[in-house]
Amino acid sequence: MARASWSESAMQAAMKAVTEDKISLSSAVAQFDIPYPTLRKHIIKGSAAKSLGRFCQTFSDCQETELVNYLQKMESYFYGLMKNDLKSMAFRLAERSHLHHPFKNDRAGDQWVADFIRRHQNLSLRTPETTSIAAEAKEKVQ
Repeated sequence: MARASWSESAMQAAMKAVTEDKISLSSAVAQFDIPYPTLRKHIIKGSAAKSLGRFCQTFSDCQETELVNYLQKMESYFYGLMKNDLKSMAFRLAERSHLHHPFKNDRAGDQWVADFIRRHQNLSLRTPETTSIAAEAKEKVQ
């Protein structure tokens, strides 16, 4: 069975079947295709909501969208941002918003950046290239 292949509605139905209809946990597992330990945990907890386990999302979807929009806006101005810029921005946003975050040394970690890019595949971070003719001429002279 794939990880977290069950839906919250299936979990609610399974929890209701076990608690109200008094069917066995094993029967509910077979009927709703939910792993036994998962169903048991949710019945004890009393919630059908999916969670990220011990991990939690730092930014809300709205905040991540704002960050993506800002990155795209800067790219449209030909001011490309690199990975380290994103790490610093994420840290500053989390601090300014008074969010609980796992960031250390005034920047987000490599794993957070990798996950962020995976969630927003329309982004790409790379070293910006020179766009000024004067700068290109200066590079050729050196």
